[in-house]
This record gives sequence, C-alpha cells and structure tokens, in this order.
Amino acid sequence: MENDEEKYWLDRVIEEDEENDLLSHQKLMVKAKSRRNATIRDAGKYRLWRTTLKAKRKKYATHVEAFNAGDELAVEQLKNSIISRSRSRASSCNVPHTITSDDITIPRLCPVLGIPLFLTKGSYSDNSPSIDRIVGEVGYVPGNIRIISKRANTIKSSATLDEVLAVADYIKNHS
Repeated sequence: MENDEEKYWLDRVIEEDEENDLLSHQKLMVKAKSRRNATIRDAGKYRLWRTTLKAKRKKYATHVEAFNAGDELAVEQLKNSIISRSRSRASSCNVPHTITSDDITIPRLCPVLGIPLFLTKGSYSDNSPSIDRIVGEVGYVPGNIRIISKRANTIKSSATLDEVLAVADYIKNHS
C-alpha cells in the first residue's frame, strides 16, 4: 500500500511538473524517496516557493545593476535593507538603534581601503557595502556609523589593533 501511495504521488507530481516545467524528473525522484509521507499539496508549496525564489533572484539582479549604475531608488532601497539588518543585529547585541536612512551615506569608494563599493549577484563580496559601528558599545546611532567595504569591516571586527599592526609590520619587512 505504501509503495502504491508513493508511486501515485510520484506519478502525479511528475505529471504536474511536466506541465509547469519547474523541476526536473531527477529532482522529483530524489524528493519522492527522501519524503515518503509527502503529499501533493507539499509539492505545490515547493513549486510556489521555487517560483517565488526565482522571481526574487531576478528582482535582486535588477536591483544590483541599478545600484551599481548609481540609481537613487536602488541606493535608497539598499539603505532601508541596511537599516533592517542593523536593527536585527542591535536587538541581538542589546545596543541602541536610532538611525534612519538620512543618517546613512553610501560612498562609491571604501573610506578605509579605497576599493570601489558595489553589489554582486548572489552573495556578498569583499566590495559590498557594510555598516560599521565606530564604537561598538554605543550602537547604531547617528554619528557612530559609517559605510565601509565588507572586507574592511571583517578585518576590523576580527582583529585587534596589535594584530593588524603585526601583520602590517610583517608584510612591510618581508615583501
């Protein structure tokens, strides 16, 4: 009985999928084997999720191109995204968060490393804009934040001043 249900489910999903052309037959085989108790409704939810994800990726790719071209609306959307993520981090770090989009200025070059700031499709790169708290304990308040590259922020957040100076001395003496 269980094999009949699984076969029915698999046949039904494959049939629907061929019509919608969203998933390959091979992916469905793996999905059917890994989820014995799956229902047709679950497959529909998965399709909806995949379709939504594809639409979000397409929209994000357009946003990336617009930001890199200097479009003001894309810059404003990025500021709002930065505020949303920083609000979440402020809550988890238990620091104040009072900044607005007017407090954020996104430069074209990283003020620390001098590299160009731009967005990439898919994930963050070393050149992605990143919000930095000048004094971490003060929080995300006006005058205590700046936008720098992700690379500079990673270096700043994971190394002490002595460590950075030691690496700089080593590079200077051994290059």
